Amino acid sequence: MKTLKSISKTAIAAIILIASFTGSMNAQELKSYNPYTVYGHQLRSELITQSPFGGEAPVKMGPTLFQEVIPCRFVSTLEEDKYPSPWGGKEFKAKESRTYFPIGILVSGDWTNPCSEVVAEKAIAVALRVTAFDPNGSGAVFVAPSSFTSYSYPAVQFKDGHDAQREADVALHAGGFRVEPNEDTHVVIDIIGYFIPDPNQGLVGPRGEQGAQGAKGDKGDPGVAGAQGVAGAQGEKGDKGDAGVAGAQGAKGDKGDAGVAGAQGAKGDKGDAGVAGAQGEKGDKGDRGEAGAQGLKGDKGDRGEAGAQGLKGDKGDRGEAGAQGLKGDKGDRGEAGSQGAQGPQGPMGPQGPQGPAGPVSGLSMVTSGKLVFPPGGSITISDSNVRQNSVIIPYYVELSNGNAIAIAVIGNGTFVASGSPNKAFRYAVFNNN
Repeated sequence: MKTLKSISKTAIAAIILIASFTGSMNAQELKSYNPYTVYGHQLRSELITQSPFGGEAPVKMGPTLFQEVIPCRFVSTLEEDKYPSPWGGKEFKAKESRTYFPIGILVSGDWTNPCSEVVAEKAIAVALRVTAFDPNGSGAVFVAPSSFTSYSYPAVQFKDGHDAQREADVALHAGGFRVEPNEDTHVVIDIIGYFIPDPNQGLVGPRGEQGAQGAKGDKGDPGVAGAQGVAGAQGEKGDKGDAGVAGAQGAKGDKGDAGVAGAQGAKGDKGDAGVAGAQGEKGDKGDRGEAGAQGLKGDKGDRGEAGAQGLKGDKGDRGEAGAQGLKGDKGDRGEAGSQGAQGPQGPMGPQGPQGPAGPVSGLSMVTSGKLVFPPGGSITISDSNVRQNSVIIPYYVELSNGNAIAIAVIGNGTFVASGSPNKAFRYAVFNNN
């Protein structure tokens, strides 16, 4: 039994993107699905399908939304896939045409197609990955709406005995499309997405010629604004209740009359001062008695005589010095002895003073603050650190997939940089000291 061989791939045909929405995908998802699928995100497109409606020219289907899906195997005539009819069966014969309906519940007995309920009911076209497997001859597989009876645009072309694969879109008619190869081959079809009308752009019928645009109707007169209802009258404010009567304060008694002050008596005369008595006389001081005469000092007594010191003995005679011996002759010098073992290394001497510093040379670097490229992407920068022989390296603050960043002109104190408009960047200036 043969298995699927190497496949050549091409991009999905004829989708002109107007706007897109992107999402974050992890590495495992990118590895599993190619192209990857972002749930709930759609591409707004202007769909031009190469599967025509009754003519040779591609059909413009108008504004649509494209929803990518995880690829599901919709049709397979390979024996190992064991797909039942109508999605499997024997290989296609040359010029054999089969019609498939991808919308709704796809069940055959107790077997459910993997694409069951994948395509939205309001889909007007589907995106397919079509594989011609083990073809017998060189030719092509064609796809077209189910109402079409001849083919002019190949979905995938193949050579005799070589598998081939390509992605294409096909418009649906009555919910179906037709497949026809012009040589014998097995066919495998995966659904990778579908198209629905863009609800924000108006529905465009995918089939039949576009009717002529009706004349613009006259603008209707604006309706008369209804009169505003009369506001109900406000109820009258109730009367304020009377304040309770305050109890009467007791009367204050009358103040008694002040008594009459008595008359002040007359001031009496000042009495005469009494006569002071005479002071008695001070008595005389008594005489001091005379001091007695001092007695005479007695004579000093005689000092006793010291005892006589004993006599010192005579010094003995000194012996005579002996004669000095004669000086002997100088002896011969002995032979030098063998050199002894080397002694241990002495302690390290103190560190000498540090020598003077050598001259400083090399590069100096100055970095800038954050700047932003203006519209147009070119900016002239003044910087006193810049010289004609400076090396200037610009770099984006954040990743930019736009224009490359570059330095155009360098002068003393100024230079010109270019890059992506509205992108933030910095630069570093290197000078040789």
